Amino acid sequence: MNRDQYLFIIYLFLLVLFTSIHNIWYLLVAMVSIFMLSYKNLKYLFIRVSKTVWLSLLVISLSYLFMGLFKEIKLSFIVLLNIRVFLLTFMTFAMLERINIFNLLAFSKRLTSLVTLSFSQIYIFQRTFVEFQMGYASRTLKPTLATWLKSLNATLFYFVNKTLHTSKDISLGMKSRGFFND
Repeated sequence: MNRDQYLFIIYLFLLVLFTSIHNIWYLLVAMVSIFMLSYKNLKYLFIRVSKTVWLSLLVISLSYLFMGLFKEIKLSFIVLLNIRVFLLTFMTFAMLERINIFNLLAFSKRLTSLVTLSFSQIYIFQRTFVEFQMGYASRTLKPTLATWLKSLNATLFYFVNKTLHTSKDISLGMKSRGFFND
């Protein structure tokens, strides 16, 4: 086993452990510990995690508080949930910063091939999306909601068609290389 596989096993253990802890103070101590372990990237990770979870935690918290108008609720539950979600998300992002997913999956040639294929598709789609954004910005003098929606519609149509076409090609290529044994 390599370093990345050991770190991933530790991550999975901590994921289960922190999911099973129902004491707010223990989770806060764990969060501070994880913050201290990621001191080099703390600000970057904190901002990234905050941007990722703030909307969902806000909706869940407000929904739970609204439910409190109709039945008795425990505010400690919503605090526990918010801390736990933030801790697990922070831990996941920190783990993804530290490990190389290709080294993690080095034990399986097929998994490594699938992850390589997925990453290549992600980068192609990401580059294409940026090109769509630049094209929209260069072709639109006065952006309005209507023109943005037309552009979004065209972009989504392109990506759906591209995904369907690419998935058929990839499926045929994988079958020819023996990925599917049916």
